[in-house]
Amino acid sequence: MRLIPALALTLLTAAPLAAQMPPPAPGPTLEKAQKAAAAAFKACRGTPIAVAILDSAGGVKLLEVGDGGRGLFADFARRKAATALKFGKPSAAVRDEAKTNPDLARQLTTDPTLIGFGGGVPYANGAIAAGGAPSQDTDERCARAGLAVLERR
Repeated sequence: MRLIPALALTLLTAAPLAAQMPPPAPGPTLEKAQKAAAAAFKACRGTPIAVAILDSAGGVKLLEVGDGGRGLFADFARRKAATALKFGKPSAAVRDEAKTNPDLARQLTTDPTLIGFGGGVPYANGAIAAGGAPSQDTDERCARAGLAVLERR
């Protein structure tokens, strides 16, 4: 019976914390994110991929693994999107720049939220990435199909 007072205390202390939280970062609606992911999956039809869509603060809006995909693909997609978002350019461009920029290369290998692979692209309110295709170029092509949906008004 001591559970009731503990629950009441938890609810009383959580409410003020929730009221102090900042508003959500700009990003797509869930419906738009789902449509963008569907477009990415359609562009990669027959290839088991994962799609990650982040809001402008890097928060995950959608993370989806297609049939036949692996959980590791989801992590790669999320990290590709985070890389594109952080640097404001496709993750393939960041990967290529890191080949001649030791500081950037070090950042890509030491920050577990980033990855030096192609497949992620930024947009005004976040980033989208695909992971798991046989090539990084294919991942980017599929992500760009989703990007087209996200950029539509």
